Amino acid sequence: MLSSLAAGLDVPQTLPGAHRSLHQAAKWYEHQQPATSSANVVVFAPNTRRIEENLISHAYSYEQPRSNRDYAGQLRALQQHYTTLDTNRSIIEVLEEEPALYTLLLEAVRPLHNAFGERRLIQIRVQFSDDDSLLKVAVQLPADFGDDPELALRSFDRDWWVDNCHRSGGALVFDYEIRDAV
Repeated sequence: MLSSLAAGLDVPQTLPGAHRSLHQAAKWYEHQQPATSSANVVVFAPNTRRIEENLISHAYSYEQPRSNRDYAGQLRALQQHYTTLDTNRSIIEVLEEEPALYTLLLEAVRPLHNAFGERRLIQIRVQFSDDDSLLKVAVQLPADFGDDPELALRSFDRDWWVDNCHRSGGALVFDYEIRDAV
């Protein structure tokens, strides 16, 4: 069967040579240090305890590097679509904590316009709590908004936000506000 499969796949029909065992003293392995190959793969000696210790210490010592992003530039780009109601520093601090928010906010402009209308003012502000802060985006609607604003918000949620909210790290909220409301 192997030869018929190999013939159909145009694969050489030779079998690998017999497995040769290496005879080395077990003590040799105990003194080996981890070595890194050119592909950034860590190779450990077959000492299970040392492997566990190395993996555990590596897992606890790893810190995700912070990128040198131009958060001020990102904020300027966002201000082309959003009116900021807080200090630039406050918004930048949230963007630094959750770098994915910048992309999400840019992507949200079109779905917000689709749900609420093209010429709506969209405001962004920081909401602070005891533990952390988040960005709140509010679409400003006139008191005589023709459609039901709840339906518009649900439309935005259904068409875009539900599929993308996981990317926000829980630091972004969308809502609407009715101007001239009592």
